[in-house]
Amino acid sequence: VVGDPQPQTEEQIMRLEGEILPAIAAIVEEYRATDYPTAILLTGDVVWDTMAFLPRVKAMFESLGVPVYAVIGNHDHNESVANDSLAVQEYRDALGPTYYSYNIGQWHVVALDDVIKNGPKRNDYSSGINATQLAWLKQDLANVDKSKSILIGLHIPSSRRNNPGNHLSDRDALYDLVKD
Repeated sequence: VVGDPQPQTEEQIMRLEGEILPAIAAIVEEYRATDYPTAILLTGDVVWDTMAFLPRVKAMFESLGVPVYAVIGNHDHNESVANDSLAVQEYRDALGPTYYSYNIGQWHVVALDDVIKNGPKRNDYSSGINATQLAWLKQDLANVDKSKSILIGLHIPSSRRNNPGNHLSDRDALYDLVKD
């Protein structure tokens, strides 16, 4: 799991490629030497508001030779676009859907988009999972073998230990879907 790589400048891209990726590659190689299923899950803020870097960062992680999955973060939305569904277009073009699931080993992994863009400025967003995703998740989980463990990938935490009032707005609906 890799959280918030966030390159915003060419210098930061070069550091990601030259310093951070080799360290991650070493960890990946350790896992590949075992029979344990190996993949990379980027937990959002793949870039820092620099949409043009999305394909490049994806290619860097793909060069490690394992599947790469991503969860969208607030800095992966085009900050100049006020409409949530339009603000994620570059992300979708580079990395695919903003919510989906996959199986790896004994795990069913779900990636959800819990960032709702509300306006054209950087901090014009809230946390939540829209009704469309919750309905999709209910259907998705209905088809999962009960012997599998479930991992939910989010960018904004569903709860915060040291700030209990600051959490995913509809976390109870999410928790209800995965409680069994």
